[in-house]
Amino acid sequence: MRPASSISAPALTISFITATFGMLNFASGVFSLDADSIVAIGLIKLLLGTLYFVAALVNIFKGILLGNINLIFSVCFGLFSGTNLMITTLHGSLNLISLPRIYGMLQITAGLYLLCLLPALRHVPLYQWINFALTVLGLCSFGLEQICQIPWLGVFGGWIFLVFGLINIYIGLSTLLPLPQGKSLETLLRQKKRARIH
Repeated sequence: MRPASSISAPALTISFITATFGMLNFASGVFSLDADSIVAIGLIKLLLGTLYFVAALVNIFKGILLGNINLIFSVCFGLFSGTNLMITTLHGSLNLISLPRIYGMLQITAGLYLLCLLPALRHVPLYQWINFALTVLGLCSFGLEQICQIPWLGVFGGWIFLVFGLINIYIGLSTLLPLPQGKSLETLLRQKKRARIH
Protein backbone atom coordinates (compact mmCIF):
# COMPACT_ATOMS: atom_id res chain seq x y z
CA MET A 1 0.00 0.00 0.00
CA ARG A 2 1.34 3.41 -0.98
CA PRO A 3 1.82 5.96 1.82
CA ALA A 4 -0.68 8.81 1.88
CA SER A 5 2.08 11.35 1.27
CA SER A 6 2.67 9.83 -2.20
CA ILE A 7 -0.87 10.69 -3.38
CA SER A 8 -0.61 13.31 -6.13
CA ALA A 9 -2.59 16.54 -5.90
CA PRO A 10 -5.83 16.20 -7.91
CA ALA A 11 -5.45 19.55 -9.66
CA LEU A 12 -6.42 18.27 -13.12
CA THR A 13 -9.47 16.43 -11.78
CA ILE A 14 -10.61 19.48 -9.82
CA SER A 15 -10.26 21.84 -12.78
CA PHE A 16 -12.21 19.42 -15.01
CA ILE A 17 -15.05 19.08 -12.50
CA THR A 18 -15.12 22.84 -11.84
CA ALA A 19 -15.25 23.57 -15.58
CA THR A 20 -18.11 21.08 -15.93
CA PHE A 21 -19.98 22.79 -13.09
CA GLY A 22 -19.53 26.10 -14.88
CA MET A 23 -20.93 24.74 -18.14
CA LEU A 24 -23.86 23.05 -16.39
CA ASN A 25 -24.67 26.30 -14.56
CA PHE A 26 -24.49 28.13 -17.90
CA ALA A 27 -26.92 25.66 -19.49
CA SER A 28 -29.40 25.71 -16.61
CA GLY A 29 -29.24 29.49 -16.23
CA VAL A 30 -29.44 30.59 -19.85
CA PHE A 31 -31.51 27.95 -21.64
CA SER A 32 -35.10 26.86 -21.02
CA LEU A 33 -34.52 23.17 -20.33
CA ASP A 34 -37.20 20.53 -19.90
CA ALA A 35 -37.65 18.62 -16.65
CA ASP A 36 -35.66 15.59 -17.81
CA SER A 37 -32.65 17.74 -18.69
CA ILE A 38 -32.74 19.50 -15.32
CA VAL A 39 -32.93 16.18 -13.47
CA ALA A 40 -29.97 14.93 -15.53
CA ILE A 41 -27.97 18.04 -14.64
CA GLY A 42 -28.88 17.58 -10.98
CA LEU A 43 -27.74 13.96 -11.02
CA ILE A 44 -24.47 14.81 -12.77
CA LYS A 45 -23.83 17.54 -10.20
CA LEU A 46 -24.41 15.12 -7.34
CA LEU A 47 -21.99 12.57 -8.80
CA LEU A 48 -19.32 15.12 -9.66
CA GLY A 49 -19.86 16.87 -6.33
CA THR A 50 -19.06 13.64 -4.52
CA LEU A 51 -15.83 13.21 -6.50
CA TYR A 52 -15.00 16.88 -5.93
CA PHE A 53 -15.56 16.42 -2.19
CA VAL A 54 -13.05 13.55 -2.12
CA ALA A 55 -10.52 15.55 -4.18
CA ALA A 56 -10.94 18.51 -1.83
CA LEU A 57 -10.23 16.27 1.18
CA VAL A 58 -7.04 15.04 -0.54
CA ASN A 59 -5.90 18.65 -0.99
CA ILE A 60 -6.72 19.48 2.62
CA PHE A 61 -4.85 16.37 3.79
CA LYS A 62 -1.83 17.44 1.73
CA GLY A 63 -1.92 20.90 3.32
CA ILE A 64 -2.95 22.73 0.13
CA LEU A 65 -4.73 25.96 1.10
CA LEU A 66 -7.14 25.90 -1.84
CA GLY A 67 -8.44 22.54 -0.62
CA ASN A 68 -10.77 24.41 1.72
CA ILE A 69 -12.17 26.45 -1.17
CA ASN A 70 -12.49 23.23 -3.18
CA LEU A 71 -14.62 21.86 -0.34
CA ILE A 72 -16.91 24.89 -0.50
CA PHE A 73 -17.21 24.45 -4.29
CA SER A 74 -18.08 20.76 -3.91
CA VAL A 75 -20.99 21.68 -1.67
CA CYS A 76 -22.29 24.79 -3.50
CA PHE A 77 -21.82 23.63 -7.09
CA GLY A 78 -22.27 19.90 -6.62
CA LEU A 79 -24.04 18.41 -3.62
CA PHE A 80 -26.49 21.16 -2.65
CA SER A 81 -26.98 22.45 -6.20
CA GLY A 82 -27.71 18.99 -7.59
CA THR A 83 -30.06 18.19 -4.74
CA ASN A 84 -31.90 21.49 -5.20
CA LEU A 85 -32.34 20.96 -8.94
CA MET A 86 -33.73 17.47 -8.47
CA ILE A 87 -36.07 18.42 -5.62
CA THR A 88 -37.30 21.53 -7.46
CA THR A 89 -38.07 19.45 -10.55
CA LEU A 90 -39.48 16.32 -8.92
CA HIS A 91 -41.21 17.77 -5.85
CA GLY A 92 -44.65 17.36 -7.42
CA SER A 93 -44.35 13.72 -8.37
CA LEU A 94 -42.38 12.68 -5.27
CA ASN A 95 -44.43 14.77 -2.83
CA LEU A 96 -41.34 16.72 -1.69
CA ILE A 97 -41.21 20.30 -0.45
CA SER A 98 -39.19 22.66 -2.64
CA LEU A 99 -37.56 25.59 -0.82
CA PRO A 100 -35.50 27.49 -3.41
CA ARG A 101 -35.10 30.52 -1.16
CA ILE A 102 -33.20 28.42 1.40
CA TYR A 103 -30.84 27.28 -1.33
CA GLY A 104 -30.54 30.88 -2.53
CA MET A 105 -29.48 31.94 0.96
CA LEU A 106 -26.78 29.24 0.91
CA GLN A 107 -25.45 30.49 -2.43
CA ILE A 108 -25.33 34.11 -1.28
CA THR A 109 -23.64 33.10 1.98
CA ALA A 110 -21.00 31.14 0.05
CA GLY A 111 -20.53 34.04 -2.36
CA LEU A 112 -20.03 36.58 0.44
CA TYR A 113 -17.67 34.22 2.24
CA LEU A 114 -15.54 33.84 -0.88
CA LEU A 115 -15.64 37.61 -1.33
CA CYS A 116 -13.99 37.96 2.07
CA LEU A 117 -11.29 35.50 0.96
CA LEU A 118 -10.37 37.40 -2.23
CA PRO A 119 -7.72 39.61 -0.51
CA ALA A 120 -5.98 36.46 0.74
CA LEU A 121 -5.78 35.12 -2.84
CA ARG A 122 -3.71 37.99 -4.21
CA HIS A 123 -0.74 35.64 -4.73
CA VAL A 124 -2.42 33.49 -7.41
CA PRO A 125 -2.16 34.49 -11.11
CA LEU A 126 -4.48 37.38 -11.94
CA TYR A 127 -6.71 35.31 -14.23
CA GLN A 128 -7.28 32.82 -11.41
CA TRP A 129 -8.11 35.67 -9.02
CA ILE A 130 -10.62 36.96 -11.58
CA ASN A 131 -12.03 33.44 -11.72
CA PHE A 132 -12.68 33.50 -7.96
CA ALA A 133 -14.28 36.96 -8.33
CA LEU A 134 -16.54 35.57 -11.06
CA THR A 135 -17.50 32.76 -8.67
CA VAL A 136 -18.64 35.36 -6.13
CA LEU A 137 -20.67 37.20 -8.76
CA GLY A 138 -22.20 34.02 -10.15
CA LEU A 139 -23.17 32.59 -6.77
CA CYS A 140 -24.75 35.84 -5.63
CA SER A 141 -26.65 36.21 -8.94
CA PHE A 142 -28.03 32.68 -8.74
CA GLY A 143 -28.84 33.15 -5.05
CA LEU A 144 -30.74 36.39 -5.63
CA GLU A 145 -32.58 34.79 -8.54
CA GLN A 146 -33.75 31.98 -6.23
CA ILE A 147 -34.80 34.37 -3.46
CA CYS A 148 -36.31 37.21 -5.50
CA GLN A 149 -37.57 35.10 -8.44
CA ILE A 150 -36.01 37.49 -11.00
CA PRO A 151 -35.24 35.40 -14.11
CA TRP A 152 -32.67 37.72 -15.70
CA LEU A 153 -30.39 37.28 -12.67
CA GLY A 154 -30.22 33.56 -13.46
CA VAL A 155 -29.38 34.32 -17.10
CA PHE A 156 -26.70 36.80 -16.03
CA GLY A 157 -25.24 34.25 -13.63
CA GLY A 158 -25.29 31.64 -16.37
CA TRP A 159 -23.11 33.77 -18.66
CA ILE A 160 -20.78 34.47 -15.75
CA PHE A 161 -20.38 30.74 -15.22
CA LEU A 162 -19.65 30.22 -18.92
CA VAL A 163 -16.54 32.41 -18.54
CA PHE A 164 -15.81 30.65 -15.24
CA GLY A 165 -15.94 27.27 -16.99
CA LEU A 166 -13.65 28.39 -19.83
CA ILE A 167 -11.09 29.75 -17.39
CA ASN A 168 -11.10 26.45 -15.50
CA ILE A 169 -10.44 24.59 -18.75
CA TYR A 170 -7.36 26.78 -19.17
CA ILE A 171 -6.34 26.07 -15.56
CA GLY A 172 -6.65 22.36 -16.24
CA LEU A 173 -4.58 22.56 -19.42
CA SER A 174 -1.96 24.50 -17.46
CA THR A 175 -1.35 21.46 -15.28
CA LEU A 176 -0.27 19.53 -18.40
CA LEU A 177 1.16 22.20 -20.70
CA PRO A 178 3.53 25.14 -20.06
CA LEU A 179 0.87 27.76 -20.74
CA PRO A 180 1.41 31.42 -19.76
CA GLN A 181 0.16 32.21 -16.26
CA GLY A 182 0.82 35.91 -16.04
CA LYS A 183 1.53 37.93 -12.95
CA SER A 184 -0.39 37.81 -9.70
CA LEU A 185 -2.56 40.64 -8.46
CA GLU A 186 -0.12 41.14 -5.59
CA THR A 187 2.81 41.57 -8.01
CA LEU A 188 0.87 44.01 -10.20
CA LEU A 189 -0.15 46.12 -7.19
CA ARG A 190 3.44 46.14 -5.94
CA GLN A 191 4.72 47.26 -9.35
CA LYS A 192 2.10 49.98 -9.54
CA LYS A 193 3.10 51.21 -6.09
CA ARG A 194 6.77 51.32 -7.08
CA ALA A 195 5.91 53.22 -10.27
CA ARG A 196 4.11 55.86 -8.22
CA ILE A 197 7.10 56.25 -5.91
CA HIS A 198 9.49 56.72 -8.81
